[in-house]
Amino acid sequence: MCADNDGHNTDAIDALTLTVPVILAYADADRSERNAKISEVISLTRKSKVLQPYAEKYSDILVAVLHGMDLRKAIEKVYILFSHVCVLLVNVHMMIETIHYLS
Repeated sequence: MCADNDGHNTDAIDALTLTVPVILAYADADRSERNAKISEVISLTRKSKVLQPYAEKYSDILVAVLHGMDLRKAIEKVYILFSHVCVLLVNVHMMIETIHYLS
């Protein structure tokens, strides 16, 4: 049996390949509109909430490069922003676990 969360597919990086045409089509659109369209295309083949943040970061990188930013700089910019969010989420999770432990 294969691991899955919807009876068919897993949360896998290959789902990001489907986002490329959407990212290209909405490269000049508002980021929130582009992200909504990315979410729609992912939901066609995946029942996943964990892929969305990665797809958004992937989109940010591709759009930045399409608009002339150096690839390395685009990756660094997105990585710095994303890593701060990840650190914050880990800290919040640890606080919640501590509260549960103390209660």
